[in-house]
Amino acid sequence: MYVNVSEEVERLSEIFSKNNEKLYIVGGYVRDSIMEKFSMEHNDLDLCSAAKPEKIEKMLNGTEFKIDSSNAKYGTTIIFGKKRYEHTTFRRENYNLNGEHNPTGVEFIKDLKTDSLRRDFTINSIYFDIERKEFIDPLGGIEDIKNKIIRCTGDPKRSFREDGERILRLIRFACTFNFDIEEKSIIEALENGASVINLSKDRIRKEFNKMLICDTFYPNNKESEYAHAKCMLMISQLDLWKYIFP
Repeated sequence: MYVNVSEEVERLSEIFSKNNEKLYIVGGYVRDSIMEKFSMEHNDLDLCSAAKPEKIEKMLNGTEFKIDSSNAKYGTTIIFGKKRYEHTTFRRENYNLNGEHNPTGVEFIKDLKTDSLRRDFTINSIYFDIERKEFIDPLGGIEDIKNKIIRCTGDPKRSFREDGERILRLIRFACTFNFDIEEKSIIEALENGASVINLSKDRIRKEFNKMLICDTFYPNNKESEYAHAKCMLMISQLDLWKYIFP
């Protein structure tokens, strides 16, 4: 297993380390690297650490990097170098359980494992320690990739009620990678499909458009043949059309 880290990201990691912070890559880039499936759209890289936005601003002041902290209240900082990087501070999230995606509040934390529990699926909750060049896998995501199964990081019922987009992502990942879905997750997706209707129209549209091209998203992915058609079938099986096109 190998994660390709650019010189620019290595430079960011060095800056964080000099300020007593450890920088990680997390999410789709790490997952895809483990699976050796590379898309044409890795323009954004998801970074994370325990550093809060105000500290990141101080750390990068006077360097070659620029930042956008307009979403600092959620712990999100956009870092601009030669490429664009999204950094999120380790956090615990609170939701009103109506599926509308955005948390009602966040609590910044220091613990990586607690941060991993707020993410959608275990395969997206694998961290790569840039400095030490090693994977941190608190929820067994690497094993789930090997076993070709998708599991929620926590209770599926709560997860889907917090964020209806996770149901749409569940469909897309399962069909794109030809993975199975754990039984309780598929049951709760069926039971809580109404969460999707509370998403913004733009968020539904973007996720649906990703489904339409998911069989070509990874040029080297032989398992994604007819994946877009499988997505449409699974939408029917989960009775979601009435929420996607109300």
